[in-house]
Amino acid sequence: MKDGERKEKTFEVTSPMRDRETPLVGYLHNISNVETAQNGHTKYFTGTFQTGKNDLKKLVSFTPEKHGNYVRAANMDTPVKIINSTLSPGKSGVEILVRRGTVMDLFNEVLNFKKDKVKRQLVP
Repeated sequence: MKDGERKEKTFEVTSPMRDRETPLVGYLHNISNVETAQNGHTKYFTGTFQTGKNDLKKLVSFTPEKHGNYVRAANMDTPVKIINSTLSPGKSGVEILVRRGTVMDLFNEVLNFKKDKVKRQLVP
């Protein structure tokens, strides 16, 4: 690489992509009960995150202690902001992974789309 050149960043489809700088804003839907993974010890819950009028993403959280906050937010018609999540390829498209460092808070601004009624969770 020559002086002054910048190396272009590329992402492999199979590797998780961090989204630390840009918060995800939208509505939570269909938060599941806390479940135990097949390994027998990892606790998690899932849900659907609506980021646009017709844009739904599966949300997977490995922080069962935050379950109550996500259930309450899903039952409201108020948008939320998720900061420091991981975007990762999954069976149903890009999934949002929530870990201990992820922050979810109410978003008190009007979005350019309304909360849709989502009848079921996205495919696991």
